[in-house]
Amino acid sequence: MRLLLKVIFFLLVSLLQIVIQPVHGQDFIIPPAKDYVAPSEYPFGSVKPGDTIWLPAGTRDHLKIANFHGLPGKPIVFANLNGQVIFDTDNNFALAFNGCSYFKLLGKPGQGYQYGFYVRRVGDSTGSGISASSKSTDFEMEFCEIANVGSIGIQAKTDPDCNDNGTLRDGFTQYNTIIHDCYVHDVGAEGIYVGYNNYEGFYSSTCKKIIYASVLVGAQVFNNRIERTGWDGIQVTSAVRDCEIHHNILVDCATLMVSGQMCGIQIGGGTVAKCYNNKIIDSYGSGILLFGNGGTEIFNNLIIRPAKRYFPDDPGKREHGIYISDKTNDLHTFYGVYNNTIIQPKSDGIRVVNTVDFEVRIFNNAIIDPGAYDEYEHDNTDREGNDSYIYDEGRFGNITKSGNYFNRSADEAKFVN
Repeated sequence: MRLLLKVIFFLLVSLLQIVIQPVHGQDFIIPPAKDYVAPSEYPFGSVKPGDTIWLPAGTRDHLKIANFHGLPGKPIVFANLNGQVIFDTDNNFALAFNGCSYFKLLGKPGQGYQYGFYVRRVGDSTGSGISASSKSTDFEMEFCEIANVGSIGIQAKTDPDCNDNGTLRDGFTQYNTIIHDCYVHDVGAEGIYVGYNNYEGFYSSTCKKIIYASVLVGAQVFNNRIERTGWDGIQVTSAVRDCEIHHNILVDCATLMVSGQMCGIQIGGGTVAKCYNNKIIDSYGSGILLFGNGGTEIFNNLIIRPAKRYFPDDPGKREHGIYISDKTNDLHTFYGVYNNTIIQPKSDGIRVVNTVDFEVRIFNNAIIDPGAYDEYEHDNTDREGNDSYIYDEGRFGNITKSGNYFNRSADEAKFVN
């Protein structure tokens, strides 16, 4: 009888352990020589939501990952295994995700390296480092380093195809695009490019009509470091809801000084964003360009010496701390610019152009030594030096200003750091 009770107790304990044991996903490995994986290829057809697909440490050429789909709360994870994965290629991309959803690119740090995935070089002059495209949605990228790329460091967008309604605004929305804790440097175009441009639509010569690209909901770009980009440091476009750009550090952006492509952060057409706690240092163009929809707020950013190296002897080539120009017809509610510190911009501290005919709230900003002060003071127009702190081009009476601090001397501002 005692033996029987022991057997029953053992069986109960074993069953209880089975019930409470956490369920782990399966592991899969992509060999270094492989440059394409999809569920149609063995053994990846058995990958399920919550599984992990590993890339072994070492140097590899390029890799395209297509048509994997996790579930909410159960992403398919792509991670480095036993060390850093290095991409070095003459191809036009290093790592690309096509048509994937609910996935995570996880660069696991280790001894001697901070970023589990390192794009060391993309030889093609039009090439990108890491991309998510072709109706990819609901994804996260973290702890990746991208360098020496001819074009874009990280891009996350679906290009519209008038022959595929699934790529257009009525057929697709890109949700939950999260890019954080990445290091992008020495790239030919944008550091991080999220969302398709031309929110207002464009004429397609193929379909002979105006088409509209898809929009984004839930875009987050944060804790990234971006250095020495040829064009904009960060550009987010067509992110119509729940967009945040914050705690990024951007240094030496827009080194090529290409007109229309030169700023630290661009908030593009159609975007409603909160842009805050970013540090933008020595950009060759304006610190922040705001082209997005009403409801966008820019606050707590530090912008140092924007465009001081952009044709320094030509005051007519203007670049600013924050440049505001509405480019869409949606949500003409308000813009908010609060608590920003702008030090020694080439031209104006904050410039609001005459396309903005709705409320602009400019509160509690510190603007130090704008470069256009003397020009406005002595140019024989009705502008004065103080206009260089906040330049109201339209003079519509739509700008509300309060609590701002202006000074031509950084020493008098008494910054602690």
